[in-house]
Amino acid sequence: MKLDARVAPDPTRVSDGRILQIHVDPRLPHLVILEVDHMDRQVQVYDTRAAGFKQAPALEFGCRDNNTKFKSRYVKGTTSRSFFARPYADDGKGVVCIWDYRKTKEAMFRLVREAPIVHTALIGSNVVAYGGHLVTIWDTKTS
Repeated sequence: MKLDARVAPDPTRVSDGRILQIHVDPRLPHLVILEVDHMDRQVQVYDTRAAGFKQAPALEFGCRDNNTKFKSRYVKGTTSRSFFARPYADDGKGVVCIWDYRKTKEAMFRLVREAPIVHTALIGSNVVAYGGHLVTIWDTKTS
């Protein structure tokens, strides 16, 4: 394997909030998805075919987290094809919201369990979520 390093350009500020996670789906390498610390729009999608990070995100969406306690910076969503899933808290329950990039006005699925969730994964039609000592698997074809 040959590795090649080039001089990186100067960093560009892209968000008013801290960047918490970065995602790239290998099937859509031109889309860079950032999870940011924002009250309502935690997901920012950049299309690097356009002007990259030198312009506003192509898409911004999210859901207000009703957790009034300390928020973990380790909460992590996931992307697969044209979908993004991210965990939230709602009155002590764990919630996973799933958006389609083509319709981000509202989440297309809202999956709930009794325990908090910190990480999600999209695997085919399944949504896998974990938090604490619990793992939950939802099949979106039957949800």
